[in-house]
Amino acid sequence: MTAAKAMIPAEQMKRVRPDAELSTSLEEMDRDGVNQLPVMEDGQIQGMLSREDVVSYLRTLHELGV
Repeated sequence: MTAAKAMIPAEQMKRVRPDAELSTSLEEMDRDGVNQLPVMEDGQIQGMLSREDVVSYLRTLHELGV
């Protein structure tokens, strides 16, 4: 078995753009039943956004009083 046989093709992946609102990204994760989304721009992966990343970021903002 190879990774290619188990993967989801890029054109079928759910993804977000770097400028996507976090709330929209979380809604997409909920709707699609996933815990992370690749962040892509111009067909290139810029990084991964996970539900845990968002929660941690929001918690940090809250603790800083932002």
